[in-house]
Amino acid sequence: MAAVGRSDLSEYERQREQNIAENQKLLESLELAKSALAPFSTPISPAPTTAPLAQRQTRPRAKPTPRSNRPSHPRRASNRLRGLKPNDDDASRPAPQEDTAADLGQQLCDDGHLRPAEECFSADILAKAIRVNGQFSGWLSEDLMARYGFESNAKDAWEKNGGGKFSFRNPLGESEPSKKAKGRSAPRKRALPPGWSSAKFTASKLFQKNPNAYFYRHNEPNVDQHTGDWTEEEAQLFLDVARRYGCGDKWGLFASYIPHRVGYQCSNYYRQVVLPQGWVIDSNYRFNGAGQAIYVGPYRKARI
Repeated sequence: MAAVGRSDLSEYERQREQNIAENQKLLESLELAKSALAPFSTPISPAPTTAPLAQRQTRPRAKPTPRSNRPSHPRRASNRLRGLKPNDDDASRPAPQEDTAADLGQQLCDDGHLRPAEECFSADILAKAIRVNGQFSGWLSEDLMARYGFESNAKDAWEKNGGGKFSFRNPLGESEPSKKAKGRSAPRKRALPPGWSSAKFTASKLFQKNPNAYFYRHNEPNVDQHTGDWTEEEAQLFLDVARRYGCGDKWGLFASYIPHRVGYQCSNYYRQVVLPQGWVIDSNYRFNGAGQAIYVGPYRKARI
């Protein structure tokens, strides 16, 4: 650098030496800037691309435990209802709730098939049950016969109180108008008492003529109808009548023996309580997995 100020150099050489010195300074400044930017000049590596699905390594799924090897909990069964002694380990179990015959039906009839009562109840229940064939063989209760003077059988009651041809379309047995009369006048709508259906209104006219139809929907005159759960006295009276006359049809006549209850109440109680409890065995009924009584007899429609 000292050569720049030498006097023995020509003008050209001095200018040349000066340019070299300036260029050297410029290069030195550029080197300092390059070193300062060095940390920021590292190239960013590209993000790894996702491997194609076909090349991914999939972890094999764990095989499910075979059903036979799974821990199984013993199905709860009531030895008491089956007439057997309790198991030795019953004392270590929590106290079970009171079983019903419907519970037993659930346990024994759980494969979707309808089963007869003999396959759904214990030997003790079957031994005490009342056996019926689905038919009521009696007539009206003696008390009602004495109070109202009913005829002694259904045929006389019908014939001596107007007669006529019975049909479900014409339950009163009234003579039907001719086709010409039907064309001349439109049928009048009957005014029904508040809360009454047409069937109940029709039954109210059959007290003497068709007592079965009357007592299916009505109590004895001036006797109120009980609703809700049946009492123990009513349940026992039901079983007494069933044991004496059978049951399964003619529910109006059956209900004449049970004060404050009508025929359709007796029919419902029979299917919903009496049969599922095993108090009565009716050959016209089978039981499903829920312990419900299903009618399988010759009459597919409800009988009164």
